[in-house]
Amino acid sequence: MIEILGESVKSALGAELMRIFPGVSWYKEYSTNTKYPHFFVSQLTLSSTEDRRGRYHLQYLMTVRYRAAETPPPDLQTTLDDVGLRLLCEVQTVSIGGVPVRVTGARYEKADGVLHFFCNILLQVTHAEAEAIKQQQMTLKSNLKREG
Repeated sequence: MIEILGESVKSALGAELMRIFPGVSWYKEYSTNTKYPHFFVSQLTLSSTEDRRGRYHLQYLMTVRYRAAETPPPDLQTTLDDVGLRLLCEVQTVSIGGVPVRVTGARYEKADGVLHFFCNILLQVTHAEAEAIKQQQMTLKSNLKREG
């Protein structure tokens, strides 16, 4: 059994980014001291559905933001399109605990000089794994409320 933590999906997507763009940094959290170019990986939503066999299907909606430079270069739109198209072509699966997991619904948008890449990562887990993940999500949300 593979242990799935909330950070496992982010780390898997970050590892895939490093494979595709080996010289580009990526971050899980917003940081003010970043190297350019860079990626920020974050989870937007997590939804779950139960099937007839008692398994849960978890769908993580992930976003990756790409910033090319602090001061936008003249060919920024072309650079963002190149990165977006490469992500669409190459982010087909991510490896979570050594198991390839399919990526679906990939798309990208450009706004204010930033590329926003969205994708769904689909996991199939047992009831016990789903409950553990829900508990982690609730803990993360309560920690964020206390900090905010």
